[in-house]
This record gives sequence, structure tokens and C-alpha cells, in this order.
Amino acid sequence: MAKFTYKGTDYPLEETLTNVEALQLEVATGHTLPEVINSFAKRGMLGLNAMLWLCMTRAGEKIAYKDLTYSLDDLTYDDEDEGTEGAVPDPSPAPAAARPKARSRKK
Repeated sequence: MAKFTYKGTDYPLEETLTNVEALQLEVATGHTLPEVINSFAKRGMLGLNAMLWLCMTRAGEKIAYKDLTYSLDDLTYDDEDEGTEGAVPDPSPAPAAARPKARSRKK
């Protein structure tokens, strides 16, 4: 399981995300969930900060997203599932499969 380590405390990142957590992330960050997840997949600061905040909140930490300020030296992220884009699933729907064009019958 992937995890953040912040000032010596481990915060596991579960692979599931509830609708309430998704809404909390959107409200806290001011970005859509796909934007947050895409940033996290690319290890962007928006995504890392949002997922750290989510993990800390899940662990019972009472901290407002806007108050989460830290030195980058105090934070590590370990994705134990090497080769993956991140532990959070992409909630955006899969693109619809293209249908082949209908062929007309020759008479």
C-alpha cells in the first residue's frame, strides 16, 4: 500500500475514495476531482498536497486544507506498487468505444 510519511508519521493511502471524500477534495482544493487525480498521478504539488491532506484527515488529524503548510524535506511518498500511476483510481468515465460505420447493402 502506498503511503506518505510526514515528520515521522506514516499515513497510508487507501485505493478507495468515497463520494464524500471526493467532494471534500473538490471543495478544499477548488479543483475538480479529475484535476486533483491527474496532478497526483504526475506527482504535482496540487495532487500530493490534496492526497496528504486526505490521508491526514482519514487518520483523525484536524487540519484545514488551507493550513497545511510544510517543508518538502519533511514529506516523503512511497508508492509500494511500483509501475503504477498512483494509488487513487481515476474516477473519470472510460471513453465510449467507437462504433464501426454501418455498411449499406448493395442491391
